[in-house]
Amino acid sequence: MQISTKSQFDRQILDSKLLDVMGNYNVKDALSDEVFIVSYSYNYAEPRFYTKTNANDKAIKIDYDVSLDFAAKASSASPLFFDPVFRSTMRGK
Repeated sequence: MQISTKSQFDRQILDSKLLDVMGNYNVKDALSDEVFIVSYSYNYAEPRFYTKTNANDKAIKIDYDVSLDFAAKASSASPLFFDPVFRSTMRGK
């Protein structure tokens, strides 16, 4: 699969700001149980829904308990505006 590399904006600026705002917290650390962040998994070719429920589920937490700044970066990865972000899991995808 070919992914566009001609994004309009520099992802490094966004990444830096998101880390400043979100800190080193994961989805499971959110103060509210009502966490729902939508992104797209290029590896599985399907939507990815980051929720606190999924982050606390032992069977799937490896894929869903990500840092809040990563989940926000993944949700902003519209190829026209920002390059996508990638993450390897223990399952290798």
